This record gives sequence, structure tokens and C-alpha cells, in this order.
Amino acid sequence: DKKGEICLNGAAARKVCVGDIVIIVAYAQMSAKKARDFEPKIVQVNAQNEIVK
Repeated sequence: DKKGEICLNGAAARKVCVGDIVIIVAYAQMSAKKARDFEPKIVQVNAQNEIVK
């Protein structure tokens, strides 16, 4: 069972070790009209990667 596990691939995988704190950022491209109504979400997790906020 790999619940709460984060897997990094590519160049990022060479920069972290097990137990490191990682900030994950996602980007999106959209029209100006959609961007006006877009509300980003911030997810915070605990040490077990369970969503807390």
C-alpha cells in the first residue's frame, strides 16, 4: 500500500530524498474570460500526506 506516497520523475527526482518537504505547483493555460472566474486551490498536508486544509 503506497497511500500518501509522492513520486517525483525526471530531473526533480535527482534533487530530493525520502523525508524531504516538497512544494508542488501546477500551472494552467486558459482564456482571459475563464481566468477571471478561476479560483486557485491550496492544499496543505500533514507528515503522512493526508489533506489537513
